[in-house]
Amino acid sequence: MFHSIILNIWFTEEFYYNLILNLKYSHELIPVTVAIFLIGLIGFLESREFLSILVNTEIMMLGINFHLITSAILWGDYYGQVYALCFLAITAAETAVGLGILILLYRTKGKISFNEFSTLKG
Repeated sequence: MFHSIILNIWFTEEFYYNLILNLKYSHELIPVTVAIFLIGLIGFLESREFLSILVNTEIMMLGINFHLITSAILWGDYYGQVYALCFLAITAAETAVGLGILILLYRTKGKISFNEFSTLKG
């Protein structure tokens, strides 16, 4: 019973119309996007482990994507959302390369440390 009420509310035109009208206040989300980026930046600068640096890089990328989408909604221009999708694909490729380096370090040395990066010279 409860699920059908929720679904009936979500799939009405009035719900989406009110949702779009409320998106005009998306300028209030910009400090949140900056805070997400700064959390990732501080974690990136303070961490010494490879995996935590990779995770904090992803948090920074999330903040940038969120800011692009929020700005696109604020300005009424959808190019920011397209850029966010492209940026998301680039971020996924960056993560794949980073994890590949992580696996290579672990297989060759048995541990993961930034001191081992000099041994990867080819």
